[in-house]
Amino acid sequence: MLKVDPNGEIYMTRGDTAYLKPNIVVEDEDVPNKFDPYEFVEGDVVNFRLANNSKLLLEKQCDIDLENNKAILTLNPEDTENLDPKVYFYCFELVTLSGGHFTFIENTRFTLGKELETRE
Repeated sequence: MLKVDPNGEIYMTRGDTAYLKPNIVVEDEDVPNKFDPYEFVEGDVVNFRLANNSKLLLEKQCDIDLENNKAILTLNPEDTENLDPKVYFYCFELVTLSGGHFTFIENTRFTLGKELETRE
């Protein structure tokens, strides 16, 4: 099960597969307080990090689909199957080709629920 609340909080069953497509918006240089989708270029990177307290537990890069202008994070079963079911925190960061670092989701709740199946 995967659920993403409007405020960005994520609930996911431990050991499941999930595809997350974060929205990245940037302020229009010509119009203050107007935000538009970020336009990816070849060489941009989007990083996902999952942590407990200050300890980094998982870091993955998103796939960038330039044709559809999307960043796609794939969480595989092995990414979460060894983590305890509880609340963690995550962030997403855009690293642009020109070297800019922009955290666009910061320190947001990521709850792992308990799975009932046993995998072998």
